[in-house]
Amino acid sequence: MIKTLNASPLIPALKGAAISLLCSFVAILASAFFLTESKGLDMLAAVLPKVFQVVSALVGGFFAGKFSKERGYLSGIFSGLLFSAIITVGALINSGFRLYYVLISTLIITLASFVGALLSREKAKSGAAKRKSIMKKMRP
Repeated sequence: MIKTLNASPLIPALKGAAISLLCSFVAILASAFFLTESKGLDMLAAVLPKVFQVVSALVGGFFAGKFSKERGYLSGIFSGLLFSAIITVGALINSGFRLYYVLISTLIITLASFVGALLSREKAKSGAAKRKSIMKKMRP
């Protein structure tokens, strides 16, 4: 039963979406405090939440890829879709509904989460590191 749950990309995606929500919540609280204390930064108030959503999706996708044993990119995509669905529900409750905004936002967040999942995979050794390990094996 446990192996079946770990093989599914949905469990790491849920963890990644939760991390995305937590990162987004902390970032928006910090920016709200910063923007209330400063004057003349009203332009940032419209842009910062979007930037925080993308960065949070990137971080959540990264951790979804790390939590996933296999198919980390799928966990990243699902994490981004879950995160954007939660944001969409919040936007529907808070304000009006614009379909093109929701579709573009979902695409950007899912792409950021996918990139985060790809970044979480360990990279292969560089050429110099490979040569060093080969030379170390050849030494007596």
